[in-house]
Amino acid sequence: SSALARGAGVLDGAYKSSGKSAEGKKFSGRVTLKRVESSYTVTWLASGEKGIGILHDEHLVVAYQGKSWFGIIIYTIQRNRKLVGRFIPFGGKGKFGTETLEPDDS
Repeated sequence: SSALARGAGVLDGAYKSSGKSAEGKKFSGRVTLKRVESSYTVTWLASGEKGIGILHDEHLVVAYQGKSWFGIIIYTIQRNRKLVGRFIPFGGKGKFGTETLEPDDS
């Protein structure tokens, strides 16, 4: 496993989110990541979506669920805790969305 995967709580905290839905609509908001044992809980504050993620090499892989939808997202972890992701909702007809998380130190 990588040094990142061994680093307890390295991704914990609040993030600013921005991206584009699978339908092409732009969005922004806030997301929190919290390490729980060897996984991360992920909460999208505006939509109430929740997810569970695991680290794999330089990636955070997350299954997420909203009120009536679910999907998967894979983030590539970059410098300074920035995460660049690509996601697909179940029933998304093969269309991907994108999301970038940047630490919100405010």
